[in-house]
Amino acid sequence: MHKLAKISFAYLWLLVFACIVFNAYLVFFEVKAFWLDEWCIIYNLKFTDPGKIWGTLAQNQQFPRLYLYVYQWFTQFFDYSYTALRIVPFLVQVTAIGLFVSLMFSIYANPWIRCLAVTLFLSSQTVLHYFVQTKHYSMESLASVVALGQLMILRERASTFQKCLCGFGFFIFPLVSYTYPIVVVPLLCSISLSLIFERNLKVFPIVCLLLIAAGIALAYLTDIHQVLSDHGMANYWGVKKVE
Repeated sequence: MHKLAKISFAYLWLLVFACIVFNAYLVFFEVKAFWLDEWCIIYNLKFTDPGKIWGTLAQNQQFPRLYLYVYQWFTQFFDYSYTALRIVPFLVQVTAIGLFVSLMFSIYANPWIRCLAVTLFLSSQTVLHYFVQTKHYSMESLASVVALGQLMILRERASTFQKCLCGFGFFIFPLVSYTYPIVVVPLLCSISLSLIFERNLKVFPIVCLLLIAAGIALAYLTDIHQVLSDHGMANYWGVKKVE
C-alpha cells in the first residue's frame, strides 16, 4: 500500500509538472498563434483608453472589467509582447492548479482519488484549451477553485489570516469573474442555513454574506449589467430576451 501511495504521488506531480512545463513553453516561445477572439481582446488592450475599459468594449467582446483593467496595465508595461499577453492567463491557471491540488490533499485521504480528481481537472476544456489564451477563462477556473476553498475555510476552524483572505476573495472575485457569482451559490446557501439553525450567531459568516453581496452589487453596476444588455452577444449565442 505504501508503494502504491508513492506511485500515485509521483504520477500526480509528474502530471502537474508536465502540464505546466508544456504551457510555459507556449508562453516563452512564439509557437502558438493568436486566434480571432484573442485578437479582439488584444485590440481592446491596446486601443481602448483605461477609463473606457469600464464601458462598452470594441469588437463585440465581454471581459470582466477589473481583470481587463489590470491585464491592460500589465501588458502595456511590457509593450504588448507575445509573452506578456500569454503569461497573465498562464499564471492565473497555474495558481488555480496549485490551489486545487492543495485542496484535494486536504479533502481526500486516498491518494488515487486525489490523482483522479487532479487528472479530471487538468483534462477539462478550460485547462487544456485556454491555459495561455488571451481570454478570461483561466480566471473563471481559478474563481471556481477559490469558491471550493472558501467553503472549506467556513466548514473548518481557520486562522485569522485565512479568514481575512477568504473575506477579500468574497468581495474581489465577483469583479474579476463571471462564473464566481454562480459557483458561490452553494456556499451562500451553506452560510444562510448555518445562520438560521445555529443558536449562537457568529460574526464571520455575516461579514462573508455582506462582502459577497457588496462584491456582486459592485460587479453588476460596473460590468454585469453591460453583459446582460449586450444585444450582439445575445444574438450570437441565440439568447431570446423575455419581455
